[in-house]
Amino acid sequence: MSDSSIDIKISGRNVAITPRGKLSINNGFDETRPVLNQFRDEKAESIEVDLTHCTHIDSSGLGLLLMLQEACANKVRLLHPQPGVASVLKTALMERIMEVVA
Repeated sequence: MSDSSIDIKISGRNVAITPRGKLSINNGFDETRPVLNQFRDEKAESIEVDLTHCTHIDSSGLGLLLMLQEACANKVRLLHPQPGVASVLKTALMERIMEVVA
């Protein structure tokens, strides 16, 4: 049993995603697939990922964020990452393609 989950709220073309626990392709792809499918042709206006409760992100989780970026007309906003997650985002230079808000 996993301690990880993802809450997704879609309002029009705006998406709010809140991962809890580990964010990886195994803990997030099935939940975010509807977002990726829905906004494949007409891009989402905004996607905000609240990382307040995300305790770990691996390379596949970074890949998942990149897939979300492709579904968005603007930059994806990554909100309030925990220190360990912020360190991974910084090492991966994610702030160059997504807005990271401490």
